[in-house]
Amino acid sequence: MRDNLSRKVKLWNDKSGRNKYERLANLYALIRSVERLETAYVNSSAHAGAYEAACSELITKYKTLRNALVDTVPDVHRFMQVEIPPLPFAAMLTMIYFVA
Repeated sequence: MRDNLSRKVKLWNDKSGRNKYERLANLYALIRSVERLETAYVNSSAHAGAYEAACSELITKYKTLRNALVDTVPDVHRFMQVEIPPLPFAAMLTMIYFVA
């Protein structure tokens, strides 16, 4: 039984498959970053200037990543509903600013 649990699972068979999973992981990390940034700002843990700079950087990264994932993830909001636990701030920000 233990042998089955410790066995490695390969998610891809070639470089394009690996790139796909890396991009999906980056999208997930980006969405989580937005949620944490928004939470910090709402809790007054992030100053307005730092918040705006970080948002601008995340939006730029999102747009670049979005172009690379348009075929894999045609609807980011659906991806968030299915793949990620509820993140209200990130969902709101992607609807307002992260328009592809």
